[in-house]
Amino acid sequence: MSDKFKVLLVHPTSPLLNPPPIGVGLLIALLRQEGFEVHLFDNGLYKVPDHLHGGKVKESRLQVTPFDYGTRDLILKESDPIADFVTKVTTVQPSLIAFSTLESVYELTISMIDALDNGSDLDKIPILVGGVFPTWAPDLVINHPKVDMICKGEGEGAIVDLCKAMDAGIDYSEIPNLWVKNDFGSIVKSKIQRPLVDVNKIPIPDFSLFEEGRFLRPMGGEVYVTIPIETSRGCPYKCNYCNSPANTRMYEEESESGNSFLRKKTVNTVYKELKYLINKFNGEYVYFCSDTFFVWSAAEIDEFTEMYSEFKLPFWIQTHPNTIKDSYIRKMKSVGLNR
Repeated sequence: MSDKFKVLLVHPTSPLLNPPPIGVGLLIALLRQEGFEVHLFDNGLYKVPDHLHGGKVKESRLQVTPFDYGTRDLILKESDPIADFVTKVTTVQPSLIAFSTLESVYELTISMIDALDNGSDLDKIPILVGGVFPTWAPDLVINHPKVDMICKGEGEGAIVDLCKAMDAGIDYSEIPNLWVKNDFGSIVKSKIQRPLVDVNKIPIPDFSLFEEGRFLRPMGGEVYVTIPIETSRGCPYKCNYCNSPANTRMYEEESESGNSFLRKKTVNTVYKELKYLINKFNGEYVYFCSDTFFVWSAAEIDEFTEMYSEFKLPFWIQTHPNTIKDSYIRKMKSVGLNR
């Protein structure tokens, strides 16, 4: 493997709405594990008008408790994030640029991609777009003239296989989970045929490329150093208002693995991640981002409660209403459930 293959991961986002994304942290960890040089551009610390950020608007509507990042001496950047992105690409000269994007920031994603067409050779660097939006609007994204590839579904294995193939100079047009434009202008649409990720065997997310301020998040009027943790992936419920059931259907229709999209981490796996990430980043608050926190059994919830009592940090969860039990909430509150 060449030591010159560089991957620039790009995470377009709104400022400080969430802690660093677990998906991007996992990609950093996996690519570094394989020996690739990884760089990151994340625009989560750039100042934007209040009506775009949403914080002050939500305050005026009494949707959130007022907060002040100044209490943590955080000063948002006032430079142009798109210009800074172009500078980053110019400096790094990556072999691959990989975006992770949502619908809400897709317009920003395209603005960043288009900015590379500035008369230099930057627009010749292959561009991969993955994340929720290209998974559910693949034709729209792949048909953008400057997008070379998209990833549908889970990207951990796909991006590693892609980088290995590109580094070795071999064909990568039929890697599962990828849609790739070939030299003739047509699109090779590979199905989602790779095994689902074993959430108990993947590495701990690597957030070391994120700036320190990116861990600050307001919760209930206070600003905390917030650690994101995934306890499960997927959801057993079929709510029409949620995109999670669509993941299940997509994998049932396209994947040949036969495995359920819903996967749970063991309490021991969660403990190892908590211990490492809280210590490394001086965590003050834990943000459990799984769709349905109480997908665990009653025995696992008891095990979690006993385990988490070691940390004594406030934490946030989300879960399906049908999973709520008074006994669960009381147990969780006793060890730090805050919201």
